[in-house]
Amino acid sequence: MVLQVIVSQIIFISFATRFHFLHCLFPSVLYSGQFAKKTYAIEADPVAYATLEYNVGLNHEYEWSSQIHIESICISQPSDAGFMKMQSNTAGNSCSLIGDNVIEACGLVEHEWKVYCYTLPYVFAHWNIRLSPEQPIFIKMDIESYEYDLLPSLYDWLIEVESSARPTIFVSFHPQLRECPKEQLKLILRVFKLFRKVSCHGDKRPLLITNLTAFEEFENMLLVNECLFSSTYSDFVVSNR
Repeated sequence: MVLQVIVSQIIFISFATRFHFLHCLFPSVLYSGQFAKKTYAIEADPVAYATLEYNVGLNHEYEWSSQIHIESICISQPSDAGFMKMQSNTAGNSCSLIGDNVIEACGLVEHEWKVYCYTLPYVFAHWNIRLSPEQPIFIKMDIESYEYDLLPSLYDWLIEVESSARPTIFVSFHPQLRECPKEQLKLILRVFKLFRKVSCHGDKRPLLITNLTAFEEFENMLLVNECLFSSTYSDFVVSNR
């Protein structure tokens, strides 16, 4: 899905706390770097960051590599901004988590480090990225269950801009790592309602929702809950384009 939406004028932003060859940050970053106007990659795990930096460096002779910008930071909700603890059973693996989100599914925690966290609006301002209808932006978010906290925090930021200026967001949910309380789910659905299209690709069945069909009953849709609460991860894309 990522490969289908990247066009020459898009700004591609990817952040993750995972690192596995088939699902990690750097394949999508290296691909988008070749086609997007600008690619920003955020990775707080030091081993994953170093590997990504090394792979970008291997392509230094290509002009497109200069359009990739890498930051070793975390994106957080406002209440978590500042220094936060990250933990993992193996640095650089697919289960490096922020704060207290490390749970039994990740195994024994053997590594711990601190990383500085910023809100997404702050990072956009720092990078001088302005939300506008003329500038398509694609955000890929794979943050090992922290999406339950981060997504609701984006509501006040997104509602302040016109509908056509909102970025397309690709987010992976991880119910196998952490249960999403119903109150938190309602806050996530409130963010989804800011977009005309919501597509879900989970382990159950694909689902496409638009405001012309089912948004008026969105909070009661069992299919959405089934996607979010399935035993393995589900991918959602929300877009107004």
